[in-house]
Amino acid sequence: MKRWSIKIQKEIKKKNNQPSRSDKLDRNIDANIRQLNKLLDEPADLMIRECNIGEEANHKGAIAYIDGLINKQLVQDSILGNLQDLAKNQQLPKESTKLFEQIYQRFISISTIEKGTTLEDVANAILSGKTVFFLDGRETVLLMDTKGGESRSIEPPATEMVVRGPRAGFVENLGTNLALLRRSLQTPDLRFKTYQMGRRSKRSLIVAYVDGVINPAIVKEVSRRLETVDIDDASESAIIEQWIEDSFLSPFPQLDSTERLDKASSALLQGKVVILLDGTPFVLIAPVVLGDMLKSPEDYYQRWISGSLLRLLRCFAAFSALFLA
Repeated sequence: MKRWSIKIQKEIKKKNNQPSRSDKLDRNIDANIRQLNKLLDEPADLMIRECNIGEEANHKGAIAYIDGLINKQLVQDSILGNLQDLAKNQQLPKESTKLFEQIYQRFISISTIEKGTTLEDVANAILSGKTVFFLDGRETVLLMDTKGGESRSIEPPATEMVVRGPRAGFVENLGTNLALLRRSLQTPDLRFKTYQMGRRSKRSLIVAYVDGVINPAIVKEVSRRLETVDIDDASESAIIEQWIEDSFLSPFPQLDSTERLDKASSALLQGKVVILLDGTPFVLIAPVVLGDMLKSPEDYYQRWISGSLLRLLRCFAAFSALFLA
């Protein structure tokens, strides 16, 4: 018991020495890097590359990222290459504020750049595949979108056989799934609302719908239910499904899930919402009724007589399975 007590006291002491995520960044670049290492417990895959900017001004800068989460070629060409060219520039301003703005406006060729001011901003950005740029003398950092790494290519859905129709299925990468929806529905009315799921995992979740087709009350209700989700991690869309459904006691599914792009696109055009979660190829469709579970996208690709007959056969088979077994 005494050994356990000593161990617990050490853990508490170690935890108390941890920096708070809400802490503001320091003007000193070395202090910021130390705080970041402490917060993440000095992981082996945290890469920090320091450099000197300007021959006369000689400002100290650094970039930080997690190896395996970023596109290395993008970081090399659009960040490190530009900073190396910048280091030879003799006409840079000596004031760190002006230099930081010049780097932000002119020298970083990344399409998506944000600014961060707290340690939490830096940690969340790095863990989501972004690269962070520090400049000595500044309490603000640049958060550059350099997401990359290994990911599964677009393949036919594994759980839903495609007889006829598009063979593109959703994958685990949220950005790829959004691009698939954009290509399928090339309308300016397609809307995406972003949420974060998980107190610790911070997974991105997107609610997609077509403005002008959907009832706004549905979007409002889905948003209200998603905002009540309070868990450490939502690793699969089924967790979100069970959280926001009407009744967990109902034997019938209250949301539909699919890997098929054409099924999700068709649902959007029917006035439904599609919920996409980062890290899973299964997207959710809401709201649904029992009849939606007996339909298949192939029904719309055939003549109406064949499609209607197949749907009637499914209804008869479902009735037989429930009441004649």
